[in-house]
Amino acid sequence: WDAGVIKISSPSLKLCDSAGYQVKVVIQNFGDSTLDSVMIDYEVDGNMDFTSSTPNLLTDSISEVSLGTYGLSIGSHTIKAWTVNPGNNSDEDNSNDTFEITVVVSKPPVTDAGSDATVCEGTSVSIGMKEVSGNTYLWSSDPSGFSSTDASEKVTPKETTTYYLTEKDTTTGCSNNDTVIITVNPLPSTNAGSDDTVCNGTSTAIG
Repeated sequence: WDAGVIKISSPSLKLCDSAGYQVKVVIQNFGDSTLDSVMIDYEVDGNMDFTSSTPNLLTDSISEVSLGTYGLSIGSHTIKAWTVNPGNNSDEDNSNDTFEITVVVSKPPVTDAGSDATVCEGTSVSIGMKEVSGNTYLWSSDPSGFSSTDASEKVTPKETTTYYLTEKDTTTGCSNNDTVIITVNPLPSTNAGSDDTVCNGTSTAIG
């Protein structure tokens, strides 16, 4: 009777933002008999959290097991999982029972595409944010036609346009998105009238 955790398949080793993440493990039956149950324990940062049982694990087969969701905060966390009493028997080899990973949770960048604004047609407006060294930037728009890799830009939209900014922290791999809407009001159709030539003292209509 011998089983062990051979992989922690979830969560990933690098995560962005604190949240609840699925903890999944892969276990293997190393023994010569089918196991009608395998108990799995796991802990995060030394805190025991969950026990699960997996039925009918054939010899030399593997199975992925979801152990539930655990809330991970910003920082580094150690996740350890191990099998207990395969087939309700003592494990013959404890050296292959346990698997451990270190997960790093990073903050995503604080992305700011700028404030929504309303302008007259033909007016330029600045969008975007101050560049953060080491981060990358990518702009797109709706309607399409605008793109940039700068943190900030000056734009002159001909119609109401939504601008999309994606910022990526190249150190952590974390990214974030923001949008800004520039509403464009058309200029009024102004007509001062036709040019005319009149004699001194003669009235004429304009406008």
